[in-house]
Amino acid sequence: MRCVLFVCSLLLGACAATTSYTRSSTKAYPVKPANCPLEMLTIPPQRQFVELGTFDIDNKAQPGTPGNIETISDLLELVQGRACAEGADAILGRKVGVLYMQAVALRWVESPPPAATPETPPAAAK
Repeated sequence: MRCVLFVCSLLLGACAATTSYTRSSTKAYPVKPANCPLEMLTIPPQRQFVELGTFDIDNKAQPGTPGNIETISDLLELVQGRACAEGADAILGRKVGVLYMQAVALRWVESPPPAATPETPPAAAK
């Protein structure tokens, strides 16, 4: 019976999607906890960002097969740990058909504080 369970677990594991990560940025950012909150995006954001790296996703079977990355929550589960370790704030998912095939780890660029304006000297008393 143990042998049957072992073989079944191997077969199920062989159907799970895998990912590889390629770093884009040469700058290292502070590591975040493995379960850090990430904004999950399906369209490019309007705010400024730095692209930290790209996850290439290898779905092992046809759409509808358990283990494929078909939903945004599946994508989050697959990449969250590594994205947080890279210091990401968001993930931009890219689909081909119904499967997520790529995800990009993004870090927001903070806007610089407004420049201080010099104080106007008080008018000279007459």
